[in-house]
Amino acid sequence: MNPSLPTVGALLTLLLFSLSLQAAEPDIDLDRYENEILRYEAWDKKHAPEKGQILFYGSSSIRLWDLNSFFPNVDRLNRGFGGSTFPEALHYFNRMVTPYAPRQIVLYEGDNDVAAGFSAEAIEANFKEFAGLVQQRFPDTEILFISIKPSGSRAHLWAKSQSVNQAIAEYCDDHEQLTYVDLASVLLDERGEPREELFIDDRLHLNAKGYELWAQALRPYLAIE
Repeated sequence: MNPSLPTVGALLTLLLFSLSLQAAEPDIDLDRYENEILRYEAWDKKHAPEKGQILFYGSSSIRLWDLNSFFPNVDRLNRGFGGSTFPEALHYFNRMVTPYAPRQIVLYEGDNDVAAGFSAEAIEANFKEFAGLVQQRFPDTEILFISIKPSGSRAHLWAKSQSVNQAIAEYCDDHEQLTYVDLASVLLDERGEPREELFIDDRLHLNAKGYELWAQALRPYLAIE
């Protein structure tokens, strides 16, 4: 036997290890927010939103953002839903991204993925898959990835969130149509801890002051015509 070749036992071990990593990722019910998606689609049938707007897409930090107040003169559409994760953002891509043919996508996902127990590698891979879909369908559309935010309720997960942020930031640096936007720093005090006065009582979601800081930091990146 050639000693440089792996044995059948070694290959089997590698296969089992790979499968164990896959099995370790959480099993998300991809249809748990279907009713929210149906409401968006019903609204679209009545109002027929214009194509080519800036699409705000992602989880509850997008859903709760009052874009009318913070970006009143910007052609934008909010399609945040539930407490979604990247797998759900991918699951609804053809229904919540493709129909709008957005000129720019402001994306916030990953926060709930970290909390649900997805590995940093899986979150990064899902972001890459999302970016690949956008590149395939809309090659001129830029994605602004909003960094996973620090929060008091998930302070124990911040180190992992930072790891995800760094990996995605590095990936964005290597791709022209991807931009990493650091909206985490504005929520931290001088000790590097979340500023509690910027959050509502759940210590997870932003209040109006927090969203104002986000809007100020994000505005220079927006493709405002």
